[in-house]
Amino acid sequence: MKRLFLISIFLGVQVLSFAQYNHTQLYANGNIVEQGQYNADPGITSTDSKETIAKKMAVVHKIGTWKYHYENGSLVAEEYYSNAGISIGVWKNWHVNGKLSSEINRTTGMATYYHQNGSKAEEGIINAAGQHTGNWKGWHENGKVNYVGTWTSTGLKTGTWKYNDTNEQLFGTEIWNNGVLVH
Repeated sequence: MKRLFLISIFLGVQVLSFAQYNHTQLYANGNIVEQGQYNADPGITSTDSKETIAKKMAVVHKIGTWKYHYENGSLVAEEYYSNAGISIGVWKNWHVNGKLSSEINRTTGMATYYHQNGSKAEEGIINAAGQHTGNWKGWHENGKVNYVGTWTSTGLKTGTWKYNDTNEQLFGTEIWNNGVLVH
């Protein structure tokens, strides 16, 4: 019985591994543009039209780790997908200089963006559509607070927004109501 169970597990793993399709796209210089897996082979051929490719890609989805690169080979982005094709984990992006550009937790929505010098630029929560929501705070490249403000659940500015100069001195205040500047 134990042997039959192990054989069935082995066959199940083999079937699942064949269902996945490894994808790699290269730049003309041979460096990787993007690399990851789809849940199935989309069956794209060199003679397929753009419309045919779009139809074939509509029935597959990304799974596992996906990496994107600049032409020089350094990382642009790293993304994670569940076996159902749902965005999961902490997604990261990098500036062309190799410094972190953003970290977005696809489970909690916590997002942090960075200036090219590596200092924190903005921080807050994003919704599933990638829109800013709730309280956000921004910083100048020197680390001083740039702004504080609130977004609605649908990504519209709301409430009082305060703006500071690079010495963290208040230089402006705005009052918003669901994306409309009131004062």
